[in-house]
Amino acid sequence: MEGVRCPRCGSDHITMYGYSISTWKGRRKRYKCLDCGRTFLSQVEVSEARRRGVKGLRCPSCSSEHIVRIGYVVSASRGRRQRYKCMDCGRTFTPSGGDT
Repeated sequence: MEGVRCPRCGSDHITMYGYSISTWKGRRKRYKCLDCGRTFLSQVEVSEARRRGVKGLRCPSCSSEHIVRIGYVVSASRGRRQRYKCMDCGRTFTPSGGDT
């Protein structure tokens, strides 16, 4: 694959490995490194997902704006609340303060 390298080992021995399908991200190409076996999305697609992140939200841990929606948390007292994930530090949180 031209321009695609493994993020773990840097190898260019890559093969197409199907698609990653998400209800809000759409269908994205998935790759597999033939040297180390890691599967991943191309960096171009990851960068596009970061640019499409949630506007106006910042990570409570690192103040990054690279935030994506990851689903919902449901509780009897608060109902259904959107969960978010910071793409820089990996922390998940809800904007109402229920950080994990």
